[in-house]
Amino acid sequence: MSNLNKEEILFYLYFIFILIGKSIGLGANNFILRIITIMAFIFLLIKLTITKYTRREIIIIAILIIIGMFTFYISKRAGVLLSILTIIGMKNIEYKKLFSLSLNIKVIIYFTIIFSSLIGMIPNKQYVHWRDGIGYITRYSLGYNHPNLLHSNLFIIVVLFIYLNYKKLNIINCSIILAVNFFIYNFSLSRTGFYSIIMIVIVSYILSRIKKHINYSIFKYIMPISVIFTFVTAKLYNQYEILYKLDNILTGRIFVSFLKLI
Repeated sequence: MSNLNKEEILFYLYFIFILIGKSIGLGANNFILRIITIMAFIFLLIKLTITKYTRREIIIIAILIIIGMFTFYISKRAGVLLSILTIIGMKNIEYKKLFSLSLNIKVIIYFTIIFSSLIGMIPNKQYVHWRDGIGYITRYSLGYNHPNLLHSNLFIIVVLFIYLNYKKLNIINCSIILAVNFFIYNFSLSRTGFYSIIMIVIVSYILSRIKKHINYSIFKYIMPISVIFTFVTAKLYNQYEILYKLDNILTGRIFVSFLKLI
């Protein structure tokens, strides 16, 4: 860290603590996670006090914090507020270095947790439930609180890897990612995580090969299109048989949205 200034050191320390707390899969009420979070925010607070902001930035920051606190009050979840504080603290921080640091830490923690669960150092929780068309299945968390967390953490690792190595994507590294994805799926049986990784790897590989013919500005419409898709499929759920099949692939997500609209 000899080449880093005070702002970078403080923010990286904050980010490392938050990343460790999130990556090890502890519950929100866990004492260790609370200690880690408190230490992280001490570093962030110091970083914010030594960073210079313009008047316009201060106004924007105040608005964002109000939105974050309101969201936290309504949802009782700190995810949005935490994301806002992280974005605010990222001023003067090189984001690619941050993503690279994030990838390295998450990979180490991820496979350490899996290895520890396989040798019996930490619990490997089992979940038995009914899956339509298959019957009862047994899912394993490999050290995480839930099998879905096991696969969602792998998804984040894959996204970070693709972002940082987009121009270097090839058949070999994509095949390795898909092989790891299949290995983890044999334990997690998380269809959403499994298919999401397959899709993002294939799409990213294809786009990296035909990038000269793509207008990347179209990707800014993905989020609003996704929101519209969610609403429309939920609204029409009980009117078209194809939506039942799609809902089965999406493990009941459309049905849950449908219930919210009733």
